[in-house]
Amino acid sequence: MTTPSELPSIADETLTRLFEAGNDVWEEFRVHAGDRFHHFVPCDHMGAYQALRRLRERASTFVELGSASGVVTIMADLLGFEACAIELEPLLVQRSIELAGRFHSRATFVEGSFVPPDYQDHVEHLLSRTG
Repeated sequence: MTTPSELPSIADETLTRLFEAGNDVWEEFRVHAGDRFHHFVPCDHMGAYQALRRLRERASTFVELGSASGVVTIMADLLGFEACAIELEPLLVQRSIELAGRFHSRATFVEGSFVPPDYQDHVEHLLSRTG
């Protein structure tokens, strides 16, 4: 069994800069979105990092559905996963691509929805009632 010190890691300084940059991206999006409802679920970036480190010895591919600022997908790439993400918001996709470049990440980000087209109206209806 691998000990914590043997797990793949990202330098603390890099993580700090990545988390701060991701927060900046999110704040830009919040201003851009204004009062418009968006389907955001907050993420514990450090918790995600620790989970990714443990999973790396058992997996080589990472896919994130709803990647927001792209921080988790970028971390996955930096830890050695083949990492890609899908995000609904065009601004967040663009900023994630830019952020990946700043951190020399090869993570892939695409704009789209993981909800099949035939079900998107149903999902939007449900979200309008709960949003």
